[in-house]
Amino acid sequence: MIREKKICYFFKTGRKSRIISNHPDEFLYGMNYLKKNKFNVSVIHDDDLGFNKYLTSKIFLIMNMIIYYLLGIPGKSLMIIFYHRRVFFKYDIIIVTTNSAGLALAFLKKFGLIRSEIFFISMGVITDKTKLSWLFLYRWILKGCKVVTLSKQDAQFLEQKLKYKIDHLNFGVDKDFWKVSKRQKSNNYVLSIGNDLNRDYKTLIKAWREDFPKLKIITNHKIVTYKKNIEISVGDWAKQVFSDSSIRELINNSLFVILTISDTIQPSGQSVGLQSMSCGKALLITDFRGLWNREIVEDYNNIVLLGSPGDIKKIEDVVSNLIKKKYLLKKIGLNARSIIEQKLNSNKMGQDIIKLLVKIGNDKILSSH
Repeated sequence: MIREKKICYFFKTGRKSRIISNHPDEFLYGMNYLKKNKFNVSVIHDDDLGFNKYLTSKIFLIMNMIIYYLLGIPGKSLMIIFYHRRVFFKYDIIIVTTNSAGLALAFLKKFGLIRSEIFFISMGVITDKTKLSWLFLYRWILKGCKVVTLSKQDAQFLEQKLKYKIDHLNFGVDKDFWKVSKRQKSNNYVLSIGNDLNRDYKTLIKAWREDFPKLKIITNHKIVTYKKNIEISVGDWAKQVFSDSSIRELINNSLFVILTISDTIQPSGQSVGLQSMSCGKALLITDFRGLWNREIVEDYNNIVLLGSPGDIKKIEDVVSNLIKKKYLLKKIGLNARSIIEQKLNSNKMGQDIIKLLVKIGNDKILSSH
């Protein structure tokens, strides 16, 4: 049995509404599961430390840019967490889920200014474009933390860059929220959704032929098209322009979901991809370097791969083939739902976090009795 430790999740403000109301819990990264299993878990949001009130200060913004240029750590996070560091002193473990806060906490811990152990869930903290000076600093400060990623590919990439072992955690969605609707309407459109910088909407728009069904794109990317069968809507996750319930309805009423991704090692499209699969929808996605759960997903069984990034002809061929085969889309969707229920849900993610805490507990974080 694991000896109880005081654990603190450090979130961005956008997580607040997901804790206090009926939202899916995947972006709480196992917190609900830990609470259900009697772990001593607390939460701090960045606005509890006054992150937003400093943004009107010109001196603060200049310092933010200077620190980021020199260290590769957002100065905003570093300065505010340093000033409020005593807030974290009562916790044994801080689970942090954003790169800016994770790097700031790791830096302060390296200098003994944060006493807690840092469990850093990293999402693309290092890329092919990371400056060499930043990389050396990251390698030095992160060695004092437990760094995990949300895909095996990202973990392997980080291992090469940091020169030490990195574990990965299978991201999982709330299977009880993202589920197959019993009141589906006519499936007369295809859905593409997401805001991260690796979404390749230009390729998707180029590949979308006039004889294809309507394509609904929801994003905050500044994209335009003159094609009459493409509809673009502005979406913002943090501001909930589209609620989780409305996104679930859009997924359920679509013919299928399609995500075109640039060539990146980051697990781009992971959340909405798994949400779609959990709703029993076939997911069509680019076969990019950072494709998550590659060891689990299987082409034309529980997912459909669209070829290499930027392959317009492949997208055209796959879409043209599948819009005529609704029985195959249904089969792929059912298999996708099965994978979510078995392996890629938020409860399983919580179980995996506990295993990682126990694993490193043999070292210094948690102990048994």
